[in-house]
Amino acid sequence: MAEFASDQGYEAPFVIIDQTLEYTQSIGESFILRWEELGGSIAGQDTMSSDDESIASQVAAAQSSGADVIMLASLPPQGPTALAQIRAAGIDLPILGTNAFDGVYWIDAIPDVSDFWIPVTASMYGDDPLEARNDFFVRLEEATGEPPASGNYPLSGYASVQAVALAMEMAGTTDSEAVREQLESFTDQELMVGLTTYSATCHIPAERPLIIIEYVDGQPGLFEERQVESVAPAKPC
Repeated sequence: MAEFASDQGYEAPFVIIDQTLEYTQSIGESFILRWEELGGSIAGQDTMSSDDESIASQVAAAQSSGADVIMLASLPPQGPTALAQIRAAGIDLPILGTNAFDGVYWIDAIPDVSDFWIPVTASMYGDDPLEARNDFFVRLEEATGEPPASGNYPLSGYASVQAVALAMEMAGTTDSEAVREQLESFTDQELMVGLTTYSATCHIPAERPLIIIEYVDGQPGLFEERQVESVAPAKPC
């Protein structure tokens, strides 16, 4: 998201880091690190947590910081509440979120949200660049009778089974060692989550392309697909 913000021409992000989970903390901290790697400096930062009924002080800090974009490193339910408070304060700056916001299950908190962007594995709104993923979400809705709350989890689960099945087929057996060896031989293997490379020492394909979803008047949709250039503070392996 730091790379995305830079490419969009923003110059002074204000970063709000949710302290509730290591997940949100690392997103906020990594955003700042990558932003600084790109040569920028932030307008300011503050923290919040799930225990905060109000983030009035954080909103005031953002408002007076001179920021031209806000990075909200949070997740539902407190993330949408924070988003609503930012907009209620009259701040109409673009806001960047996390992939934990994927979906519309939280949209009642701020039904007309706009200028809000998040990174996801795939778009579940019928406009993903990969037609197989559009078909996947159609089949999933037909099987369950309702659209998924989020696209990340069902897609990741499907791709995990897809990877193991492919490795079993390549190994010609279900023997775990043989299957592991085949998994660790994947090089840009096409899976539902994207091209996947594993090795004996790295099982984290951290630089897959991501989809940027934009919310306009409460409606999410594809904004762009983009390649991750670098992972801050460093690639996990």
